[in-house]
Amino acid sequence: MGNGTSGDSLVREPSNCWKVNFKTGMISVIDDLTTCRSHFGLCATRCHIYVVGGQEGAESGTTERFNLLTKKWTSLDCEIPEESCNRITLEVAKKRYIYGFGQKK
Repeated sequence: MGNGTSGDSLVREPSNCWKVNFKTGMISVIDDLTTCRSHFGLCATRCHIYVVGGQEGAESGTTERFNLLTKKWTSLDCEIPEESCNRITLEVAKKRYIYGFGQKK
């Protein structure tokens, strides 16, 4: 996950991201997620990729959006309850809603 330790404190590093061109086989590094995480939900709309919830050591309800045009991640102000954010599945509906289904503690 890219986490390391520095003395007694945990150092959080951004998650690395990349894209793969399936036609050419080329792999390109893209902008890093701002929050290192695992067990997250992922979905895509026409111009964005959303990463929601997951774990960054402990459960995290944070949400980030990757803009496919600007190639940048943005943290969004829509944190989901921590008791519902682990191993979440996302689905886009009507081009304007994202539904989340996750493991409840």
